[in-house]
Amino acid sequence: MRASHIIRSVAATIAATALVAGAVACSADRERQRGEQADDGTDTPVFADDGKLQPLKDGFPDKPLTIVVVDEAGSDDGIYARQFAEAAAKIAPVDIKVLDRPEFGSTYGAWEALDWISEQRGGDEGYMLAVVTLPGSTIDLLATPVASELDVNMESLNTVALTESVPYVVVSRAGAPWGDSFEDMLAYAKANPGQVKYISRGPGAGPDLAMNNYADIAGVEFNTSVGGSHSEINTALGAGAGDIAVTLPGAASPFVQDGKVVLLTCTGNANPCAANWGKAQPNAASVLGIENDPWGSTRGLVAAQDIPESHRLWLEALVKKVSESDEFIKARTAIPGVGMDYLDKQQALELQQAAYDPAYEILDRLGGLAPGVSK
Repeated sequence: MRASHIIRSVAATIAATALVAGAVACSADRERQRGEQADDGTDTPVFADDGKLQPLKDGFPDKPLTIVVVDEAGSDDGIYARQFAEAAAKIAPVDIKVLDRPEFGSTYGAWEALDWISEQRGGDEGYMLAVVTLPGSTIDLLATPVASELDVNMESLNTVALTESVPYVVVSRAGAPWGDSFEDMLAYAKANPGQVKYISRGPGAGPDLAMNNYADIAGVEFNTSVGGSHSEINTALGAGAGDIAVTLPGAASPFVQDGKVVLLTCTGNANPCAANWGKAQPNAASVLGIENDPWGSTRGLVAAQDIPESHRLWLEALVKKVSESDEFIKARTAIPGVGMDYLDKQQALELQQAAYDPAYEILDRLGGLAPGVSK
């Protein structure tokens, strides 16, 4: 009796072990198959006859997408996200929501948002995106401790796509010896070292990095002072308190129209400068011989780092379709200075790389590198 009982117990134990092992194996097999399906190269985005983007074979997406804004609802990024969501509603098979998280903007911006997204349900599948502007988030890697604290680098930014670019504009006080010529201003600065008064947004700010980069290439030196907001800088320039500044198109436009300041040039690769300034001004890149000028704000959407690539490609197809829609183009280009400029993931990385080295050199010289940052 005892021997029989022992045999039955052993047999039961073996059977239970086999059952558990089989269940684990089946679970692992399903997980493997799901992962393979998610990254299946044949699982590509398909548009229906009505223009709607269809879900992938693995079902993605089958619930609403969320765009995280690291600013207030009425900010530039907030407006962008809402205009994108409105245009995408006619293309996506699911709803698209916008979530404003301005508290992220006070630390590491998009980097912190992405770190948070990766921990949210669906974040690692691509159901949550964040608005990003480059090369601003690239500069954060140099000027803040984000690289060490969140263990990120340029390639950690999983770009879905960028859709538009807003250049900085270089403006001058009216009546300066160089008129409205950026090239003549540089020639004047070279002939008169330290005499041209440059009002800066502050060391490490994007506009200041752009001007320092141009000065390095041209071999000129300015008499630099730090101003306040873009509006305050333009007001000071119009009053003759400085000679030149780098600012935003929307901030400069009223002062240009009033004749208090004049446009010298713009950053970025659009040549001539895209906005209607009454004259086709050549961009700084063409004057200085820069092949790829990264300065300005190139805006788009990014996702958590480890989402399935097939999901990222689906999202990219959605972003590209939206960026080509008349509704979205009309809404975005109604904003002063905005130009449609589509960049895919690789092109976005190249933009980051173009900004990183000169930004490192400038911040290193100005003492603006975060502790522990090295090239």
